[in-house]
Amino acid sequence: QQLIANARASNVNVLYLSVYNSTPNSNNRYMYDETAIANLVAAAHFASMQVYAAYGDPAWPTLGCGTPSNPSFPIARIQEIGAYNQNTPPVLVYDPVYNTSYPVASTFDGIILDVEPPAADQNLLNLYACSQTAAQQYYLSLSVAINAFWNNAIGSGGPAYQQILGMGLTSVVIMGY
Repeated sequence: QQLIANARASNVNVLYLSVYNSTPNSNNRYMYDETAIANLVAAAHFASMQVYAAYGDPAWPTLGCGTPSNPSFPIARIQEIGAYNQNTPPVLVYDPVYNTSYPVASTFDGIILDVEPPAADQNLLNLYACSQTAAQQYYLSLSVAINAFWNNAIGSGGPAYQQILGMGLTSVVIMGY
């Protein structure tokens, strides 16, 4: 409740929630407790915020995309969010103004990938492309975090950052460190 209250007071409209847990939960998904996630997501939605599941590791581009029947580790995480969204009912959120509770959607609005390998390359672009396809299958938006210094050319397509910005992603967060 405090996180949502502080975010709302600061006019935050999107939360990036890290959901990966190395041990599968009771639904056999590599996510933290889904009841806690659903409660936070519903409270954020009630406060007019979007919530994106945040995932990533610099090694992910090397893992590729896999196939529909045997997805790579990163694509399987997107599929898990899709399955979570399909199987998670609304959550009752208390409204102190009207002293009542309302059912509110507890599903993610999208996914943000924060993989940031040392250098952007074709593997990264491929991962973004297949991640976007996987996310769209579940009606999820896809955003990415990129390094501000990815000026290197990838193939004949120009600087990495330009190619990424041209992919039609929902948003791109530029990390400047």
